Amino acid sequence: MEAWRLLNSEFVDPYMNIAVEEAVLIAVNENLSPNTVRFWRNVNSVVVGRNQSINKAVDLNVCKKLGVTIIRRFTGGGTVYQDHGNLNWSIFFRRSNPISPIIISDVFKIFGKAVAKGLEFLGIDANFHPPNMIQFNGKKISGLAAYAKRDAILCHGTLLISTNLDILSEVLPLHKNSLTEVTCLEKELKRQVPLSIVRASILQGLEESYDIKTKLGSLSEKEMEKAKASYYEKYSGSEWNFKY
Repeated sequence: MEAWRLLNSEFVDPYMNIAVEEAVLIAVNENLSPNTVRFWRNVNSVVVGRNQSINKAVDLNVCKKLGVTIIRRFTGGGTVYQDHGNLNWSIFFRRSNPISPIIISDVFKIFGKAVAKGLEFLGIDANFHPPNMIQFNGKKISGLAAYAKRDAILCHGTLLISTNLDILSEVLPLHKNSLTEVTCLEKELKRQVPLSIVRASILQGLEESYDIKTKLGSLSEKEMEKAKASYYEKYSGSEWNFKY
């Protein structure tokens, strides 16, 4: 059974949360850090895909009115709204690992199914829906994105637990015309779902799917140094966040 590092590390500043994602991927790619699972949340934020147009995907006036932070991540995919009712899960692994896919896009299926399996332990009949989402009751509860470097891959995703769907619809106008309805677990289940139990269930799904064991760890000094550098040089600036 392979040992992976577990990070329950989140920052109040959403720009730092994204900077940490990149820093951990770089460290794993350079064999300075082990394969890693990370759980984290953002305060009210709109997280834009690497190549998306902010003006098309986001209602900037509503974001300003509601105090919603806008940040561009380095992975592809669509724009998402996040608050403390959403749990982000991230998986960093070296490409030499047996679970690494030959076709990079298959990473969505690999981990989407594992996360959906984890939700089964909560009594939630979720399923992976290609190309990159997890559904519950036919509605989207998780969207996945990925980034591949030479020797490592990151796959991360959202999980809407108790997200404010009204604000989501206001700040992301494209969702109103989407063919796929977005929902959250507590709305569908009509009960509260403790965050700690959700994390534990996802871990169980990952561990049982791929014969791994996670051990709680922390960010290394080099990861924090890289995250702080990218935060100041890239993620906290308008040049990166509003480039499209």
